[in-house]
Amino acid sequence: GDMRITRLAQVVGGASCACALMSLAQPSTANAAARMDATTAEWKMKTSDVLWPKVSSILGKLMFAKEPEIPEWENKLMHTHGLQRRDEMSRMAKSSADGCLMMHPPRIYVHAPVSASDVEVSSAVSATATSEQDSQTTFAVWHFGNDAVGHPGVVHGGAISMAIDESCGFAFFALDRGLGFTAYLHVNYRQPLPTGTPILVTVKPKKIDGRKVTLEALVTDGGSKVYADGEALFVQPRTASKL
Repeated sequence: GDMRITRLAQVVGGASCACALMSLAQPSTANAAARMDATTAEWKMKTSDVLWPKVSSILGKLMFAKEPEIPEWENKLMHTHGLQRRDEMSRMAKSSADGCLMMHPPRIYVHAPVSASDVEVSSAVSATATSEQDSQTTFAVWHFGNDAVGHPGVVHGGAISMAIDESCGFAFFALDRGLGFTAYLHVNYRQPLPTGTPILVTVKPKKIDGRKVTLEALVTDGGSKVYADGEALFVQPRTASKL
């Protein structure tokens, strides 16, 4: 630091040289302090810009709670015969839906619990098996906010994979098989998902083999636009009855 500069100057050129070098060092120290002050002020400004919108959003949700706007395609889904809305299946706290990460907790639509048989569903299934698979389909509506991003304005891939994993979990529990855990998850990202876009995650059982249930998921805009698809393996532990 400055003490080493002073000592070196005294040894090499005496007191006058030391004073000259110190005068040169002082402006850089002052500039560094100025830069630090400017950086601190900038971070304080950023904190204010980020913090207050979040606080305002959370307070607004608490004080003026209202049902979110339902997309037209979801209204049609709600009136599909045999579907029940079961939002309580989600472990997402309502406080998580502050409008920043999530616009609201997921809305979940399931059929009445069915007894799933140990059959494999493939491309060569019969009409009866296809009908049974459709009756086990689970739908989940997700709506991510502006903070759930990777690139600006684009929902982070991790958020999408979480939505697929959770939706597959809803589908597993809808089969009324008890407790299960994700053992495998694979996601294909098809195109960027803009923030603020409601999405529909449709999940169907693909294969059921004893304690193992393989599920396939499709992420769309409620229509023909596909954002991602995936597959998950859920396993029911042998000690499930003891957990």
